[in-house]
Amino acid sequence: MPTFIIIGDSQAQANKQQATTRLLSDGYSFLGIFAQHGAGSNKVFELAKQAKSAAPNPDLILVFSGSVENSIISGREIPKLFLNSQIIWYGSSPATKILNLPLAKKVFGSKVDSEDYWFETDESKNRESRNNQQKAYFKNTNVQYVDYRDLKYKNEELQKSGVMFPDLQDGIHITPTVSKDIFSSENFPPKTEIKKGFSVTTVLVSLAVTALTVVLLYKLKK
Repeated sequence: MPTFIIIGDSQAQANKQQATTRLLSDGYSFLGIFAQHGAGSNKVFELAKQAKSAAPNPDLILVFSGSVENSIISGREIPKLFLNSQIIWYGSSPATKILNLPLAKKVFGSKVDSEDYWFETDESKNRESRNNQQKAYFKNTNVQYVDYRDLKYKNEELQKSGVMFPDLQDGIHITPTVSKDIFSSENFPPKTEIKKGFSVTTVLVSLAVTALTVVLLYKLKK
C-alpha cells in the first residue's frame, strides 16, 4: 500500500481533512502531518526533518508552504531529504475579501479592520509575487508545484487583486469547502508537468534500459 505524509504551515492543517479523505480513498496509507501555524521556509524545513525521522520513505509528500514567506529555501532542501518520494507542493494561496471580519480579527488581531484589509495592505500583492517566484523556481525541478490560481472552483469571485478565487472566511486560510474543490477529481492529481529528477529509482531504470539496449545491439551484430 502506498503511503503519504503532509508537511507545512497552517494551510497544511487547513487542507488535511480533504487531502487525507481523497488519498485514503485512492488506496494510500496516511503516516502523519508535520505542520505548524505561521511556519516560514526554515521552519518548514525543520518540520520536514522531523518527518524524515518518523516516516523515512513515504511514496507521496504534500507540502503546503509559501504563504508566510518565500519557500525556495525549503523547496531546495526538502527534495534532498526524500530522494525517492513524489512531492506535490502547494504554494502561496491568494488573499481574498474577508467574509467573517470578527474571525479575521481573532486570528490576526485588531489591525484587521475591514473586509478589504489584505488588499489595502501589501499582503495580497506579496502573496502574488511569492507565488510567481516559487512557480518559476519549481518549474526546473522534479517537484510538482501547484498554483492555487490554476485550479477550478465552484464559487470563484473576482478579487481586487485581479485573481479569480473563492472568498475565504478570514481572507487567508483555505476553508473546508474550498479544500474539497482542491482535492476534487478535477484538480487532483495536479496536471502540472515536472522535470524528471535523478532519484535512485530513475537512475536504476535508466541503467536497466541502457543495458538491455547494449545486449540487443550486440545480438544484432552477431
